[in-house]
Amino acid sequence: MGRPSARATTGYDRALLDFLDTFADHDEQWAGALHLEVATRLVGLARPEVGEACLDVGGGEGIAAALSEAVGSNGSVVSLGISERTIEMARSRAAGNTHHMNMSGDDVIFRDHTFDVVVLSRSIAYQSDAYAVIGEASRTLKVGGRLALFCRRRGLATPAEQAFLDELSAFVQQQPVTLPDQFLGYPGLADRRELEMVLRMAGLDHITFGDVVKGGRAADAAAFNREMMGCWPAARILLGALAGRKRLQFEGQIERVMRTLGDESFRYHHPYLLAAGIKAADSPPTTPRLALTVQEPPSHLRQAWSAG
Repeated sequence: MGRPSARATTGYDRALLDFLDTFADHDEQWAGALHLEVATRLVGLARPEVGEACLDVGGGEGIAAALSEAVGSNGSVVSLGISERTIEMARSRAAGNTHHMNMSGDDVIFRDHTFDVVVLSRSIAYQSDAYAVIGEASRTLKVGGRLALFCRRRGLATPAEQAFLDELSAFVQQQPVTLPDQFLGYPGLADRRELEMVLRMAGLDHITFGDVVKGGRAADAAAFNREMMGCWPAARILLGALAGRKRLQFEGQIERVMRTLGDESFRYHHPYLLAAGIKAADSPPTTPRLALTVQEPPSHLRQAWSAG
């Protein structure tokens, strides 16, 4: 998975922002209500301790609040996101040791070895360059610090979900719109082997894995499409904009495809792979996809987090 072009990244980020804004005030509806459960599991894997400095990338208010409680008033939490609406809501309820910032996880302002704990949430599930996000997480993590993350797990997708993505991709080709390719399939890091290789390249060791899976069976094509709209940005963007004949046309196509799947029709999983590791060493500066330019943070931010 290489770096996307500037044009592709701009379009991807804009579309992703629209998708995330949809769930800004009701995270519990995202991915079949898995976000809160995944947040709890991630924080447990990261094992934040009192007085530590933590970075949350893409997790939002739920993960930031859990980290804040764990590290106490002597610790600090920085939570990064790209949805201004979500950030504003989180800031209004944040504890005094928590700072919410509008920033992408693939190019952060913090200096090397700043944090004891880094948690990557939807930043890996949906980011245009997950490799760069992991690279930045490792760079800003102290040696001996803990990283925890999750991503969508490819191997547990159902035949109905794969059929839906295939039909959605074909349907997009017939419309006068363009969507980033990453919205129409699983990211490059979607199984244990791939993820472990990248984490070890980033200097992490003692890597452990876990799974969180929720599933069910929808009653019909319309219900199945609504379920998929909660997980796939392309489905949310395209189907949310369609009305009348075109939407019915797509639902009709999904109905026809599902009839060929027998007992697997309309079955879905929300499968997520969780991983955690300990930073054993800095990754080599020449490591492909993980080498990024270090930016010096502004003076007021250096002061705010120097205690961590």
